[in-house]
Amino acid sequence: MVSVFREKLVERRQVYCGKIVTLNVDTVVLPGGGLAGREVVATRDSVGIAPVTPGGNLVMVRQYRHAGGVELLEIPAGRIDAGESPEDAALRELSEETGYRALELTKTAGFYLAVGFATEYMHLYQALVEPDGDPHPDDDEYLQVELVPLSRIPGMIKSGEIEDAKTLAALLHLAWTRGLAQGD
Repeated sequence: MVSVFREKLVERRQVYCGKIVTLNVDTVVLPGGGLAGREVVATRDSVGIAPVTPGGNLVMVRQYRHAGGVELLEIPAGRIDAGESPEDAALRELSEETGYRALELTKTAGFYLAVGFATEYMHLYQALVEPDGDPHPDDDEYLQVELVPLSRIPGMIKSGEIEDAKTLAALLHLAWTRGLAQGD
C-alpha cells in the first residue's frame, strides 16, 4: 500500500557535516503537489539501556548536557558504531559508561527521538547487571554512576529530578514489565 502522505525528495543540499551530525536541507514534493523545504539532522542510530541490579537498583549516570545547559540523571546510552549491532552497542555502552556487565539483555522498544527534524532511531533495552570493573567513558565524557532504588523512581519523575526523554521512556517500559504501571 502506498502512503498518501509520503513526500518525494527532489533535492538534498548538505549544509554541514560534523563528527556527530550532518545537516541537510531537502526540497520535497508534498502529496498535494506543492514544494516544501525540510531541514534534516542526520546521525547514527543509538541505544539506551535500563540496567537493574539483582538488588533492585537502577544503574544511572549523571552528566552535564551542553545543548540544554543542564546536568541530567540518565540511563546509559550512546551511538551505534558503524558495523555494530544494536545489541553489541548496548553491551559496549553499558560497560563504558557504568563498569557493569549484562547478565541478561532484553530489547523492550525502539523509537525516533525527534522525528520532526532528525533521523536518529533509538533501540531501548533492559538488562540485569552486575559490577565488572570501572567505567571507561570516552575522553570527552564526564559521568558519575549512581545506583537508584527502583522504589524512588516514581517520586524522582514526579519531582522533575528525571527529565531526560529516553530515560523516561525506559522507566515506563520498566514499570510495565515489572507490573508496576496501572493500565487497561
